[in-house]
Amino acid sequence: MLVACALLLAGAPALEPERVAGARQTHEAPLQARAAELGLTWPPRELYLRAFKAERTLEVWAGDGQGRALVLFETHPICGESGTLGPKVERGDLQIPEGLYVVTKLHPDSQGWLSLRMSYPNLADRARAAARGASERRRVSPGGDILVHGTCISIGCLAIDNEPIERVYLLALAPMARGRTIRVDVFPGRFDVERLDALYEQASELSTVRLWRSLAPAYFAFERTRQVPRAWPREDGSYGVAARPAG
Repeated sequence: MLVACALLLAGAPALEPERVAGARQTHEAPLQARAAELGLTWPPRELYLRAFKAERTLEVWAGDGQGRALVLFETHPICGESGTLGPKVERGDLQIPEGLYVVTKLHPDSQGWLSLRMSYPNLADRARAAARGASERRRVSPGGDILVHGTCISIGCLAIDNEPIERVYLLALAPMARGRTIRVDVFPGRFDVERLDALYEQASELSTVRLWRSLAPAYFAFERTRQVPRAWPREDGSYGVAARPAG
């Protein structure tokens, strides 16, 4: 009897954190219905987040993980923001980063309700901090702890309120469990051809223009193929983007 009980306990699924369980109870059925509407299996195996600072919008794209085009699952307003257009360079500057990142961890008990940690700072971010430090002859830290989270308060993160983050968090669970990379690409704004010049005119530094021009190929590649392009940060603070999608 004791052995049987031990086996039953060992095979029982781990209890979900309270906030995740509550999110599942509220949102799983509507999310599953949305997936069926889009012709996706549930849960989707691929997730891609695309944020636009000027438009204060977060797009959530999903796919089956078989290399086919992603579909727009839903869009959420960025309800909390700080700083201005332009990348984050230094701890405490209140800027939301701009660049191509990945989700490194899910936090079920975040101060921002639920959250997805982004891979800031990457090589490009550290290079910009180092360049500022060299020009100003002081030590500059690029900072860290950048999240996509709930609530509408931001000091450099992407804040999308509690109900939206519950939905995004649930969508991220399956890809993360399968070891799939979840990209989070943060653009200063939409790189529509007719708006590029106006966007570049808002850059306060030449290095920002260089960054934005390096992000543009990633934007246009996805617009063309609906597949996330392979990309990497560079030591000069910009990004390289490959012609083929990320695997």
